[in-house]
Amino acid sequence: MSYYTQPFAPDYGKAVTVAVGVASAVQAFPNNASAVEITNLSAVRCSIRFGETNALTAGLDTDYTILPGQTKTITKQRGYQFFAHIAAAAGGSLNVIPGEGF
Repeated sequence: MSYYTQPFAPDYGKAVTVAVGVASAVQAFPNNASAVEITNLSAVRCSIRFGETNALTAGLDTDYTILPGQTKTITKQRGYQFFAHIAAAAGGSLNVIPGEGF
């Protein structure tokens, strides 16, 4: 396991903002970054999962959860070019930006 000693450096211009609902949906996220920063822009709990293909399903209680108004930085595999997302209620919104560091 590697540990980063530098702060998160976003890859500007590559962020995506997605509307998140109560059904799992998939978003293409082509990049070669090893980390992502996720911001929950809404008042509902959201969950996210990264993977290699668009055959992903996010689970609200089984995948990475971001609470309302929270920003989290996590690492991911460089080849993961899709993410699935889901929210506890309609009206969710996530901003996801790739980068390096942690």
